[in-house]
Amino acid sequence: MKDTWERRRPFNNNSQVYDVFSGAKNYHNNRFYFASFGKYPSILTVNDVKSRNLKKQLEIEFAGTILERVELKEYDKKRKELFSEVFYFLEGNLMVNLEYDKLNIHHTGKETALVCSLRDLAFQHLQKKKKKSSIHLMIATPHGIDTEQVKYKKPKLNLEKHYNDGFTEVHNSILQKLCQKNSNGLFLLHGKPGTGKSTYIRHLICQMKKKVIFLSPNMAGQLDHMELTRFLINNKNTVFVIEDAEQLIASRENERNSSLSTLLNLTDGILGECLSIQVIATFNTHVKNIDEALLRKGRLQLMYEFENLTVEKSNVLLQELNVEHRTTVPITLAELYNYEAVNRVERGERKVIGFR
Repeated sequence: MKDTWERRRPFNNNSQVYDVFSGAKNYHNNRFYFASFGKYPSILTVNDVKSRNLKKQLEIEFAGTILERVELKEYDKKRKELFSEVFYFLEGNLMVNLEYDKLNIHHTGKETALVCSLRDLAFQHLQKKKKKSSIHLMIATPHGIDTEQVKYKKPKLNLEKHYNDGFTEVHNSILQKLCQKNSNGLFLLHGKPGTGKSTYIRHLICQMKKKVIFLSPNMAGQLDHMELTRFLINNKNTVFVIEDAEQLIASRENERNSSLSTLLNLTDGILGECLSIQVIATFNTHVKNIDEALLRKGRLQLMYEFENLTVEKSNVLLQELNVEHRTTVPITLAELYNYEAVNRVERGERKVIGFR
């Protein structure tokens, strides 16, 4: 077999040596295949592989079918070898290209048993991705409205400690409803500033697998515009978060603003049902000030009021924060974590904690 490979190894008559290079320092995969076999390749790609482990196992399991191996190596300034790129030429006109985190199998168009075996081996060496805390923001691009992922630091939050009794059950109910596929509806979280609404939402997002998009109240009211239709279609089964939504959801005597109508349609109308959009909205005003249509059964999935932390829980936290003072009235989380802010500033030790 290797004799056959040696006879076929010279480049195809219609190819030149320089054709296999991309113009940079690396080989051009498709040209390399064509120059070696004189055929246009079909390509099977497996992404997110553990390349070092896969390389080692591939060379053991397919040693008898590998005809030639071409490797590109790189070293950093500390003389540490970096994984770069490897090409394997195998029986059956196969070329396998293993990159940093990707395996490309170039073949003649037939997914033979050998092709399938290589693919299955790659599946056994997939990377386990760690979920990173992130939210998506809407951005304007030359092709229309799109989203960009923004990462943030996961808040250190203990639901039992930082919120009043019974909130853990509320959280579990919210998470269960939000994790349902092809579901729509509205979640209203309200309370005084500093009671932990925004911090809780960041905590909640970390536990969700769905895409979460942050919307300003103004942008939320424009989602029914024609130019945003494609954006909504491209973001089905998504959770939208609207903070400080008072102006969007406020009750209007004898009239309903168009922004509110959009929200109603997203959460319970035909649009929301077709697109499976769920909305979390936070506000600081009293419930009596919001439009009653938002509270309709079937549209409203859950509503919760964040209140001042009880005296007992507040004093437990003050003790953990090494604050000597004890409170006799319920206070907000923001007040708790900034109880001695003035003294810390004077000592140059102020620590900012983001409970909002």
